[in-house]
Amino acid sequence: MLAKIIKDAGLPAPERQYEIALPSGTKYIDFAYPDLLLAIETDGYAWHGDREAFDRDRDRDIELQTLGWRVLRFTYAMLRWEPERVVATIRELLFAR
Repeated sequence: MLAKIIKDAGLPAPERQYEIALPSGTKYIDFAYPDLLLAIETDGYAWHGDREAFDRDRDRDIELQTLGWRVLRFTYAMLRWEPERVVATIRELLFAR
């Protein structure tokens, strides 16, 4: 859903499932703009609905941020009901330079 939102908004295409080496091991960022150190994660409740997944995601965010990445997380509800807000947030970070 996020890929379509980004495309429909005319934003640059991010890399999908971007592989990155973190201190805890190799991880994959859902959508990444590596040149800008911008990671975008989409959080569906089915995959992120328990405490272990929640904690694991927060640990990864900390590792990415320690390396200078900015991390955005969007839920299914945000993508479904607030796509304009999602686009505005991404656009602001892409063109903030």
